[in-house]
Parts: sequence; structure tokens; C-alpha cells
Amino acid sequence: MLSLSHAVAAAPTHSHGSTAGHQHGLAQMDIALEQKQLTVSVQAPLESLLGFEHAPRNDRERQRADALLKRLRQPEGLFVTDAAANCRLTAAEVQSPTLEKKEKGAQAAVDGHADLEARYTFQCERPAQLRQLQVEWFNAFPQLRRVDAQVVGPLGQHKQVLRGLSRAVKLQR
Repeated sequence: MLSLSHAVAAAPTHSHGSTAGHQHGLAQMDIALEQKQLTVSVQAPLESLLGFEHAPRNDRERQRADALLKRLRQPEGLFVTDAAANCRLTAAEVQSPTLEKKEKGAQAAVDGHADLEARYTFQCERPAQLRQLQVEWFNAFPQLRRVDAQVVGPLGQHKQVLRGLSRAVKLQR
């Protein structure tokens, strides 16, 4: 049997050639709640988070790219869970070959588009108390206009679109 976190991990990735796959101002989030684990996987064009999607070309761009990677690897405040659920972040993985240092094998975006992928894992002591996930990305990333969220949980799956002031993803319907 396929577990919920594996279902999210196995979801098809969005290709640059598809209309839904690479849209500036958009982030895709796959959210899975399985037992006591909440997993959030994010894919977004660098343009949506950083304002450009090429390897940094000068000191200012390098500083902005480094600040973005640091912020996403230390995501305090970017996701807010219900206090009663007692969730804590246990892992934050962020990948963007375009922004990584050259010695790590960075490749330029072949088609002029570059994405960032991140995966966050939370352990929740009382997952039944986890009703929603506040996604506080719009203030942190002004170029971001929309988050398309796909949620998989013990009560089924659903999709939700976040825009502007609409920031709460319902985890239990």
C-alpha cells in the first residue's frame, strides 16, 4: 500500500514546458499529513521568490540568493501550525542548482527558467488537532502571487488556492 507521504513524493513533477509547471508568481505545494508527520513539498520558479532566475551575476544578486537559501533552510514563521497540535520542524531541505555554488556542480537553466524545490518535515504530537497550515510566504516573497496547494490527509485529498490574504490551507475538511 502506498503511504500518503510517498504519494506526495511520487506526484509528477511539473515540466518547464507545461503551462502549469513554470509560471512566475506561482508556487506549488504538496502537503501530506500521515500519522504524526506533516510534509510540505514546494516547487517555485526562482523569479517568484527572488526576482530573477539565473545564476547570480554580481555581489548584490549573490547576497540576495544566499539570503533566500538561508531563509528557506531556516523557515521559522513561513509555516504556522495549530499550537494545540504541538508540531516541530524536523527537516528542511532546499535545492536550487542555479543558486548553489559552482563547485557543487551548478548548471545554468537550459531553457532560461530555473526552479527551487524544498521539502519540510514536521513531527506533530497531536495531529488530530492540526486543522490548518498557515502559509506565510506572501510577505516574505513579494513577487509571489498565488500558491496552489494539494493536500493529502487521513480524510482524503483536496486542492486549495491561496492568494494575498488567503493563507490558511485546511488540512481537515
